Amino acid sequence: MSQEAWSTAWSDPALRVPLFQVFSCLVRHLEKLMALKDSDENPSFRAFHCIFICIAVGLGPLLSGQLVPPVATATRVKVAKMAVDTQLLHALTRALAALVDAETKGSKQIVAAARIGDPNAGPLLQEQTPRAATVEYCGVCVRAFIEAALGPDAEKMRAVGLHRAIESSGALPRLARSMMPLSNVAVELDEALMAAAAAKAGGRAGGSRGTGGSSGSSSSSTAVRVHREGAIKQIRRVCAIVMELWDGHAEAIQAAARSEPSGGGKAGEAAASRIRWFEGLLSDPCVRHFMLQHLLAQVAAADGGSCYGMAPRQLLQAAEPMVPESDAMRLEVPNEDPFHTIMAAMGGGAEVPLLLLDCVYTSVAGWTVHSRPPPAAAAATAAGSGGGGGDGGSDCRSGSGITPDLQWPPGVPWQARNVFALVDSGGRSGLLRRPDVPLRGMQGLMRRLVDVCLASLVPGIKKHQQEQQRKLGGKAGASAGTTAQLYTIANAQPTATGRAFPARGSLMCASRATLLAFSNRCLQAQERLQQQQQKGGVAVGWGQALEPPQGDIRALWRPLVRITHACLDVALVTGVDLGECGFDKSGEAAATADADTKPPLYNEAVDALRFIERLMSPCGGLRLPRLPPAHAGLFTLLPSPPDGLRTALEAGYVPALERLLRALHRTEGSNRELCHRSLGGFGLFASHFRSFEPVWAAVFAYGEPREVASLMATSATTMRLMMSFVVGIADMTWDPEYTTGTIRAAKRRLPGEMAMRRRLIRGPNLLQGVLTWLANSAAPGGAPAVSNGWAAAAIEAPGAGPAAGALVLGERWWQRRWRHEMAAPGGAGSSSSGSGSGAFDWGVPQPALQALALCSFTMKRWVYWMARSGRNLCVMAQKVAISAAGHMPGLFVNPRTVGLCRLPDDPAARLDDDLDHVGVQTRTALGAACSVFRAVPVIVHAHLLCKEFAAEARQRAGSAGIGAAEAAAAQAAAEAAEAEAEAWKLLLLDFSHASCFELVAEVTELMTNTVAGSAVSSEHVRWTLYALLHLAVAFPEDAARELKKYQVPSPYFSSSPSRPATGPVPKVTADAALQAACVQVLGLQVQGIGTIAAEFFVLGRLINNGRAEPRDVEALKAGFPLLAPWCSVGKLPDALWARRVAALLPPLALAGELVGMSSDMCANRACVRMVGDSAAGVTLQRCGGRCGGAASYCCVECQRTHWNAGHKEACGKRAAVPK
Repeated sequence: MSQEAWSTAWSDPALRVPLFQVFSCLVRHLEKLMALKDSDENPSFRAFHCIFICIAVGLGPLLSGQLVPPVATATRVKVAKMAVDTQLLHALTRALAALVDAETKGSKQIVAAARIGDPNAGPLLQEQTPRAATVEYCGVCVRAFIEAALGPDAEKMRAVGLHRAIESSGALPRLARSMMPLSNVAVELDEALMAAAAAKAGGRAGGSRGTGGSSGSSSSSTAVRVHREGAIKQIRRVCAIVMELWDGHAEAIQAAARSEPSGGGKAGEAAASRIRWFEGLLSDPCVRHFMLQHLLAQVAAADGGSCYGMAPRQLLQAAEPMVPESDAMRLEVPNEDPFHTIMAAMGGGAEVPLLLLDCVYTSVAGWTVHSRPPPAAAAATAAGSGGGGGDGGSDCRSGSGITPDLQWPPGVPWQARNVFALVDSGGRSGLLRRPDVPLRGMQGLMRRLVDVCLASLVPGIKKHQQEQQRKLGGKAGASAGTTAQLYTIANAQPTATGRAFPARGSLMCASRATLLAFSNRCLQAQERLQQQQQKGGVAVGWGQALEPPQGDIRALWRPLVRITHACLDVALVTGVDLGECGFDKSGEAAATADADTKPPLYNEAVDALRFIERLMSPCGGLRLPRLPPAHAGLFTLLPSPPDGLRTALEAGYVPALERLLRALHRTEGSNRELCHRSLGGFGLFASHFRSFEPVWAAVFAYGEPREVASLMATSATTMRLMMSFVVGIADMTWDPEYTTGTIRAAKRRLPGEMAMRRRLIRGPNLLQGVLTWLANSAAPGGAPAVSNGWAAAAIEAPGAGPAAGALVLGERWWQRRWRHEMAAPGGAGSSSSGSGSGAFDWGVPQPALQALALCSFTMKRWVYWMARSGRNLCVMAQKVAISAAGHMPGLFVNPRTVGLCRLPDDPAARLDDDLDHVGVQTRTALGAACSVFRAVPVIVHAHLLCKEFAAEARQRAGSAGIGAAEAAAAQAAAEAAEAEAEAWKLLLLDFSHASCFELVAEVTELMTNTVAGSAVSSEHVRWTLYALLHLAVAFPEDAARELKKYQVPSPYFSSSPSRPATGPVPKVTADAALQAACVQVLGLQVQGIGTIAAEFFVLGRLINNGRAEPRDVEALKAGFPLLAPWCSVGKLPDALWARRVAALLPPLALAGELVGMSSDMCANRACVRMVGDSAAGVTLQRCGGRCGGAASYCCVECQRTHWNAGHKEACGKRAAVPK
């Protein structure tokens, strides 16, 4: 019958009711007939079988709403009600079970007959058995009823009880359970029939070896797959049902999330009921087992690997539909929902057989939400039983290694689309469970899946490469060079069998598989810890633990690195900027963006990025293992890293992280920088660089030095980029023209993102962590108790003369080469030309040597950028304070600007770093400055130590009794030390950039502003004073000149009626303003006021005279003991902490030499470009003008910018700038 005829029949009550009665009777009779022997040959069965299929062909489209012309909704509901009233689904389930049992037994009989050459088996070469065909249409009916329950009329179907009938009948679990025996007997039957056909045709017995047999004619080769193809067709039907249920579950979760803000009510109860129904079906053991078997079948079909104890024929058959190649390899398509509709072919191009990926992805995605089966010793799991809800909150209370103590920073892009709000929750009902498979076996399966997915991704990457080549007009060389550099193409191996998934969706599936394997490890480790706590009678919550256990994750580092590079490769070949992710910056879509907003185009890299960002972050993802507590200090480092750390480093975690950071933040002014709600912002960066210990201390000691140095250079540039946006927010706040735009932009921000950025700027951050680690290591008692050796020599005061062959007390390890050159001028160990710092014996263990070199390298980069950005933050904070006071430029005062800048009355709002008022701006600016001020004493002492060695070398060169060669060597060593001292000085006093004196002046002006004064703390004042003392004593001439140049408004000036203002506000030097700030913030404290007055007297004398006295230098070397209780870094107060740390740090040029990367930077002070995949890969080009190459540039644009900014006058001759 045609669809039109069926539409007419179902619409007519006179035909609808009899048809349904006949169908219901047929189902029940089929169940009874299966009990007969040789039921397949029974005439009644054959008649009933034909009628059953005929009616099922019309019933399926009716229930699913696919009949043309369509049938009225009321008619469909009436048919569903008849099915519920007559318990048709229950009868269909019983008939299905009987049919499968009979088919299994009958097929085995046919196999036996075919093996002995029974001619009755011959017709089965071309067709299915009647029982198998009946089972197939039972599946059609089950799917039709489920689609009716999921369709637009779902509520009406629920009202007549269809959902309850589907759940209580167990139709879906029975259908899923029947797939395994049907698949097994189909394979066995095909093999037996193929062998019989080959024998009958006179072929060889080789055809009996399985599906790979090639004997016989081509027609027989096709015929012997008929039963297998029938089984595959049914497997795909069950897969489609599971995917439809998972999509419906996701929609129900989102609907529940939308109803929660309004208080829930009846809508909330209805949403919860729908969710429980979905989760009840998906949680059935038969459905879970089917999904696991399907995934294993697909993976084994691709890699030809282990079946985990089962024979290959016992697996489900791997579906391999024909898919248009041009569509399957397309990695960017219009965005649709749900996911498997994106996977669907869109027509066009040659068709190729590809494995079925969409159900594999659905299985892995579902198991991510499912909780682990309860352990035998404790039924309680580590996750909360109620589920996290669908609100996408930032507390991250899942069991996947996330605790309230280690929150992912607020800008979480992976909260989007309600995916991770339910990780390991067991769903809303708590019923969902992951497959009860040994963890090691599941992890191995997920790793195999990742390998297959990445191998499947390669053709798609190559296809997009070819398209890029065509767009470039056939520039094959450039395109081929780009392809050769792609990590995925270079490292992914083709599958063993040549079978693969479509490229589109493979990266998403690999990302989810890695996340699932990691989550399993975390949950198992947490369960074991809970069991140990229960046995010991102690219950410790995760909030009390330092960080949750992760278990043995060594096997997951390489998959994580591979999928990270694959994501970046896909972004490269598809031309998508991961800082933008395809989102618009303006228009209605940008104004209404939220965490669930999708870009207009689905891009494989963009959708996988949220999973990869989470996995790459120590907050919620894989964490590098800690060093043992006894070996976490500089002087106690082990000779080699622990196994877990070595595995991560060898897998390439450091370069992968750097490449990801550069891809995310390459574009200045991107959506990610603008805090787009769907992207987050700098969360990945902040989670990595908010501390130094324990992660980076281990990486500095044992990582590949050049890779780590490159990452540190990228981190400093990223910090500068982040700070520049925070400066821009302050600038927009101050400017009346941008007030409206600022308010709108603030509403579009991801909540908490700006607070996270500002807290990272204030600290703790990487720079502060480096100083703290070094100070703790160098503190008295921090080094091993040895009488000599490099540890004691590096941190003690100068002592006895050097002993041969080893470092002694007072000898700085980084001076050893200079001393060696002076002692043996012109010898083999001479390396004044830079020959072989790595081969030179520094007397320092390799882990400590490279850690110290990386500390110097990192300090230069971070101090360089934070000094400039901190100065800009202070300037903008002053402007915000002016606006808050109502003294805005121009005649018109914008009240909205004043309200935005003014300090709020609410105490909680004053502390809210997500706002933009003057208190927040002041705290952020002063916090950034204090981060720099903490490093100033260390850099000053490093400068002085180089100067001291230079003076010693010059004294030796001028002493009598040494030869000309020794004198020349000593003079060369003195010049080298002077050059290193100047490099340290330039880091602090680069007047073309932002000198620390200018920073001090801006800080003091901000601290003395009456509007901003409430946000100034004692820490800000003390560190400013401490840094200024070091600068003034070490560089008195520069201090006198610069502080007189950068004067600030007098804090003592008053415009009260008793003393009216006449003219401009008088200005004073920064030390005088700082003294006022000290009195204002610290108050008249009896203990400290004398110390403050004495130190300010010294400052005044230095600034007035422009020279330091010997007692001033001695006080500096002693660390200004009176200020030590206030300004000390490390666990215990120590006046000598800065000098001890400086004695450990190698000079900047030597640090670059030791790490294999130049410490030079782009001369364009505003450069935040991140060209290429790593900072180490960027070659700086020196200026060719009269400056002698003093300036270097990363690109032509930076050279032009620097030339126009003033290098033209300094150079005197224009360099050869390419057009």
